[in-house]
Amino acid sequence: MLKDFKGAITDQTKAIEINSNNGDAYRNRGLAKEGIFDYSGAISDYSNSIKIDSNSADSYNNRGAVRKKLKDYTGAIKDFNKAIEIDPENVYAYYNRGIAECIIGRTESGCSDLTKASGMNHLDAYYAIQKYCK
Repeated sequence: MLKDFKGAITDQTKAIEINSNNGDAYRNRGLAKEGIFDYSGAISDYSNSIKIDSNSADSYNNRGAVRKKLKDYTGAIKDFNKAIEIDPENVYAYYNRGIAECIIGRTESGCSDLTKASGMNHLDAYYAIQKYCK
């Protein structure tokens, strides 16, 4: 939370050394790696988190968000689908999937997701609707 990404990576790496089955530590280290733009490292950590806890909607959503940044929209959408399957109330997964769908030209399904996210009080979804769903 202090934006000390390198310190967070060090701390989470130590947590993983202590307990290599700590999915939260992999997910948190993935977030820190995103903070320093180490996207391949973040994807690897999110994937490890998912191997440990295949029901981690947050890890799927986070990995999908990185894939979206890398313009791997197909992979991103698969991750968002899984996050929503696990947690149908995951507003971030609806928002992220909606953006990805709109970017690749699937505006009907994308706008449906953005509308759902907006209805769940995701403020950025409202602005995305203005941009993509006219």
